[in-house]
Amino acid sequence: MLEAESSSVALRAQKRIEWENEFYDFTNLLEFYTKQQQKKAPNSFKNNIHYLKYYVLPFFLTIKRSNNISQWFDFYPDFREWLEEEARLIKRPNRKISYSSKNHAIKAPNTFMKHIYDRRIIDRVYPCEAFPAYTLTEKGIEALISLDEMEEVYAQLIKNGAKLEAVFYRFLFFTGMRFNEALGLHPANIYDGKIEERALASHLERHSIKYYGYVVFNSQPDHKTRGLRDPKGIIQRKPLKGRKRIDDRSARTVVITDKLLWNELVALHNQVLVHFDGKLFGEDISQYPIFEGADKTSSANKLRKAYEKVGLHYRSWHCCRHTRATMLIGETGNTFLARLWLGHSSEKVLNRYVHIYEAVVRSVKKKNGEGGSMIRQLRPVE
Repeated sequence: MLEAESSSVALRAQKRIEWENEFYDFTNLLEFYTKQQQKKAPNSFKNNIHYLKYYVLPFFLTIKRSNNISQWFDFYPDFREWLEEEARLIKRPNRKISYSSKNHAIKAPNTFMKHIYDRRIIDRVYPCEAFPAYTLTEKGIEALISLDEMEEVYAQLIKNGAKLEAVFYRFLFFTGMRFNEALGLHPANIYDGKIEERALASHLERHSIKYYGYVVFNSQPDHKTRGLRDPKGIIQRKPLKGRKRIDDRSARTVVITDKLLWNELVALHNQVLVHFDGKLFGEDISQYPIFEGADKTSSANKLRKAYEKVGLHYRSWHCCRHTRATMLIGETGNTFLARLWLGHSSEKVLNRYVHIYEAVVRSVKKKNGEGGSMIRQLRPVE
């Protein structure tokens, strides 16, 4: 009886594979797509594979029973509706996917088809239309952090015994760096004196932006296993977002415009050098990060508790980058400076920050009268 049932299951599985591969070998196509995306987007290709594997293929092959890729465009309206109404998180099936995830799921078949079209596996690419930007959960004025709020939360973190997170929070606020970028900084990334990047120096001078030091970095932690270090205690590294390799041409320079932050950073720098002298993690200075001990889960919990203590609405680490980008592009109007500083490549993203800044200015004017002016958050604390 059990043998017959097992044989029946195996036969159904074999027929399913034969049906799926009637027109295309999806296993080989997935492997091909993975290799191509890894070359094109080495930092984000895993997301593309995730959405293709767990949302796109299950919808078209299982739900719509369509094993002919050339006919998938007939089901695009149904695919969009399914993403809106039924698609769920893989690890939390009781929760719907976010709007941004819906567009990631739409991007996956588009890039998939582009790659197999280039290989002449299909004759034509029919792109699926993304959801409009206004439906996405983009951060706006409500996600900005004021200078006073930053100082209050920074002080509360120290009061709570979370000094490392306090400095990390202040660092993200004034630099606008991504969480993972900052997490990977080590002593060899930190410099005092004048910056070597002439173009950036020129634009900083034009806008009278004073700085006390700067960081130059060209990589970030890879997190191939849970935590900062792998089982052997090594920090694996990968290129920065939007970069394909780790080298000097891919480096970014970010200035430190806050005096207190610079002094805190110098103290951490010197402490880490003591550990480096002990060679606990070998001879490579990149294995001695300045902010080791901070992580997305426990550190975010400490930040949330600090916000609760001061009675303010919680804002995530990424709100620091959102704030810096808004103030930088809004106050200077200099897209070249913003691109050098923040590492953005999209003009569309920068324009969004301009609109958010304009909304901030209107809000301040309404509160203070026409003579009201915006606090220049880029100014260092004297």
